[in-house]
Amino acid sequence: MTVPVRFEPEALDELETAYVMYQALAPGLGDRLRDEVASRVQVISEYPLAYPEWESPARRTTLARFPYSIFYRVYETEVRILAVLYARLDPAEIMRRVLG
Repeated sequence: MTVPVRFEPEALDELETAYVMYQALAPGLGDRLRDEVASRVQVISEYPLAYPEWESPARRTTLARFPYSIFYRVYETEVRILAVLYARLDPAEIMRRVLG
């Protein structure tokens, strides 16, 4: 059974910023980033608890080919993508973005 996945507006902005940056580096690279994110989101939709808790209640998965992490939270009826962040970002900034 799949669970609906919804991106928070800030997470969509972060993904779009990364997409634009990678597309500027090499045409098609941003598309590969989006494809990898889509693949992880599919797994999250099918198996919301597959990835470990990062800082309760948020969970995290890292991308294989890009230095980004997807942070999300599982609710009863949906999953919300909270952030798509550069993995080498200051930990305090990650905490602020993900946990508020």
